[in-house]
Amino acid sequence: MGRRRGLVVLLALVTLGLGAVAAPASVHAAYPEKPVTVIVPFTAGGGVDLTVRILSETIKPFFPQPLIVVNKPGGGGTVGAAEVVVSKADGYTIGIAGGSLMIQPHILPDLPYKGPSDYQPLLRAVTVPTVFAVHPNAPWTTMKAVLDEARANPGKIRAGSAGRGTALGLALEAMKVAAKVNVTHVPFGGSSEAITNLLGGHVDAAVATAAEVLPQVRAGKAKVLAVLEDKRVAIYPDAPTIAELGHTMISGVNPYLLFAPKDTPEAVLQALHEALRKAMETDAFRKYAGDNSYLVEYRNRADLRRDLDRLDGFFRDIVNQLGLRKK
Repeated sequence: MGRRRGLVVLLALVTLGLGAVAAPASVHAAYPEKPVTVIVPFTAGGGVDLTVRILSETIKPFFPQPLIVVNKPGGGGTVGAAEVVVSKADGYTIGIAGGSLMIQPHILPDLPYKGPSDYQPLLRAVTVPTVFAVHPNAPWTTMKAVLDEARANPGKIRAGSAGRGTALGLALEAMKVAAKVNVTHVPFGGSSEAITNLLGGHVDAAVATAAEVLPQVRAGKAKVLAVLEDKRVAIYPDAPTIAELGHTMISGVNPYLLFAPKDTPEAVLQALHEALRKAMETDAFRKYAGDNSYLVEYRNRADLRRDLDRLDGFFRDIVNQLGLRKK
């Protein structure tokens, strides 16, 4: 009897001991135990900022903790992105950025991230379509006419963009390469400035996002002649893609990408990805995207990684061609 009681006590002690060993695993499985901070590397009110704020609402039924949006602007998006990359890799600090996340490392060699291998892509929330717009009184009514003019009179057409090192500026340069035309690139301090100069007649055309130029198109002050993507945009049904005109160029140069530090545990990455995917697929988020002419196309993490590697190579080549890399 004494031996049996001793065996029972021993088994109880062993069970307790195993429970103590197993406890840390159950704690890890409880992620998330506190709010997750999402760093936006731009000021509040812009497209990247508004997109993640909508996601922070639509994710609530699928994620047990809130997403806290924090704006950290500066350095063309590099200040906030760098803070995410060097943050503790525990899933409680993530970021969202546009095409600048892949462009800036090829321009600024001293950043703590050099490319997609230095962070973990979580989700491409939307892709922001890029369009080529002209003044309604411009002498061209089609994109083919613009390209023909650019070939006949190299450098005569002046096209504005948000800046030479931005996704929109590089999209213009890529179009020039693809179509083999010489268009004078006039970089401004942002898309709004480029559009203002288009309306004022200071440039002949502007490359902007579909959403940014939409108010001017609706007011009859601008006309979109082409989409610099591989798919047409519903709000501009008459504007062909550059591919339809026979010129192949990379598309999706301005994705709004959610990302995490490189060494974030796989289980945490997957939990974030699944919750964000469900948030992206809600009617509310899709309405927001549709209202802003953003493209919503889900990509799993493996496909997303391949997309980013492809874009990264594109940006590297264009930056090198333009001689934009800082010494």
